[in-house]
Amino acid sequence: MKQPITQDNIVWQLPMASADNNNTGYVHGNAKTHAFVVCDDSLMHDSLCKKYCQGAKYFETINIEGVEEKHLCKSA
Repeated sequence: MKQPITQDNIVWQLPMASADNNNTGYVHGNAKTHAFVVCDDSLMHDSLCKKYCQGAKYFETINIEGVEEKHLCKSA
């Protein structure tokens, strides 16, 4: 059963740029902060825009309070 998307399982992170499931730790210089859905039953987590997939539990999260909207991904 698919876990519902709520504020509690959304984390904001910069997408890691890599062909190997984003494990290099490289962030593209023009990358915008994306919302990732963290599911308990999955190691990889999709961004809401479906453009990125990464192990969100392994990377630093960003507090978006006070961040200008132009620095956030707008696709959802």
